[in-house]
Amino acid sequence: MDSKTKFDFEFVGNIKGSFLIPSYQRGYRWGKDEVQQLLTDILQNGEHDYLLQPVVVRHDGGLYRVIDGQQRLTTIYLIYKYCFDNDSVRCLEPLFTIQYETRPQSKEFLAFSYQEMTNKKDLNIDFWFIHNAYYCIDQWFTEHTQDFKLNLIHTIYRRLNRRVKVIWYEADESEDEKKLFARLNIGKIPLTNAELIKAMFLSGSNIDAEKTNLSNRQLQLLHQQNELAIQWDMIEQELSRESFWYFLTNAAPERYQTRIDLIFDLIAGTTSDGQPYRTFQYFDSRMRDNRKQNDFGGLKQIWEQEVLHTYLSLKDWYEDRELYHKIGYLISSQFKTLAEIYQLSKEKPKSIFKHQLDLLIKESIALNGKSLEELSYDEDAELIRKILLLFNVESVRGDEGEIIWFPFDRFKRENWSLEHIHAQHPETMNHQDLWRDWLRLQLKSLEVIVDPADRSGQELMMRVRPYCDEEHPISGAEFRSLQKDIVDGYFAKDSNADSVHSISNLALLDCNNNAALSNSTFDVKRREIIERDQRGAFIPHCTKMVFLKYYSKSSDTQIHFWSEDDRRSYLSRIKDVLEPYIDKEENTDV
Repeated sequence: MDSKTKFDFEFVGNIKGSFLIPSYQRGYRWGKDEVQQLLTDILQNGEHDYLLQPVVVRHDGGLYRVIDGQQRLTTIYLIYKYCFDNDSVRCLEPLFTIQYETRPQSKEFLAFSYQEMTNKKDLNIDFWFIHNAYYCIDQWFTEHTQDFKLNLIHTIYRRLNRRVKVIWYEADESEDEKKLFARLNIGKIPLTNAELIKAMFLSGSNIDAEKTNLSNRQLQLLHQQNELAIQWDMIEQELSRESFWYFLTNAAPERYQTRIDLIFDLIAGTTSDGQPYRTFQYFDSRMRDNRKQNDFGGLKQIWEQEVLHTYLSLKDWYEDRELYHKIGYLISSQFKTLAEIYQLSKEKPKSIFKHQLDLLIKESIALNGKSLEELSYDEDAELIRKILLLFNVESVRGDEGEIIWFPFDRFKRENWSLEHIHAQHPETMNHQDLWRDWLRLQLKSLEVIVDPADRSGQELMMRVRPYCDEEHPISGAEFRSLQKDIVDGYFAKDSNADSVHSISNLALLDCNNNAALSNSTFDVKRREIIERDQRGAFIPHCTKMVFLKYYSKSSDTQIHFWSEDDRRSYLSRIKDVLEPYIDKEENTDV
């Protein structure tokens, strides 16, 4: 946004002048849903300010060329016209006119009575939509009137004048309007809070840098303005680092047109409440007096003491190994948001802040009277997921070398979720393709495990192979028989079926929506983990340790099976790592 650009909040009641909708824009196309939703929003918002998206214009002689916002502007015109048509004593006519460049008679058509509109609505498609919008306005007033219709008309008219605002964005006369239109409308991307806030900061000094003979004060302000612009770009660049971004938020970057919006939302305390420019409104109210007084120094103070300070605080958390892992866990587990943690940190020594984080972590995995052994996949899946995420994060944080940091960015982008380490007799597969995929996966393991002298094992593989062929049909009964023989015969060594859903048989896995892999045995998953690790894929630390049998203590452990001894050792390790966060009375001995 250029320093010459004019922008502000503007009550729609103050919009005056002549507006031209250029020929490169489509005609008026709002229907019942859009028109009546606008009226409903104005009514339900009560006596609070209601902010519409920008109206972007460029002054051209005696009129404004509308670059963006023509649908809203035309609808506002029609609402004003409806109020005037129904009570010309208390409601004024619209104070502005609209002309569609491709429809020479559009200005006159908009001023017609409803009956005249009805008579001429079929002259072209734009007139039809305008007439329909007026009809939808009348419908809405009729449906929402409980007693005297004029009362509702007066309420809407008054709120249009005193409560409903647009962001008035007046582009410099030298700006190429078609390029600006294209930028605003590729994918229908609106102006962002950050773009508007940046314009407030960078237009605050109102200095033309190209002029000569600037005063010392003007030179100083220009220097401050340039410094702020450099810092802005630095923050945006730093937040573009995926590791930093996903440490702070679970939101995909695509949600933010500019990532610095995250900082502004945090300071303003705004949330997704249907009003996309509430953050800009917050900063506008903070900086309005500074702009009126041309006080760039005041704007600089807001920038340094709030924006820059907030960013540096977040950067400090990111670079502090303990804070990085604890805050990253709380946000990744969705137990707390960045905004909640930021509020918690305000005006506190770091030692107290860290202690409060420990309390939050403890609260996030509260067992509520259960022991770890009693947790079940069927009843406690979300709690187990938090526990295993924390187990991974704390295991990495506790690394003595302090070289590896838990990669929250990769964890979030690659969809790691709660899965069984060994799925015993899964019943969730009900299709031939899934049965065939499952048999193929298990066959690869059998070919490694089964001894050539094991006649029953060789016979089992001979039974399985034909069904791996796409042309060979397989029934549910045949699959279940093979499945039972494979699992019971070779992959369920001393495994307790009752513990299949316990935390000792669960880990964070990425099965890529592959039901056959998700329902496979330990050895199949172990082979998949090893292959991914060899390709350099991200594997959560503790998941890798599980499938490498790192936690298993038995000297005669079998690499292909997930035994009861393995499960006990795994559970014991979870308890050791999470001991600071689990109440002792809930953490019974293995």
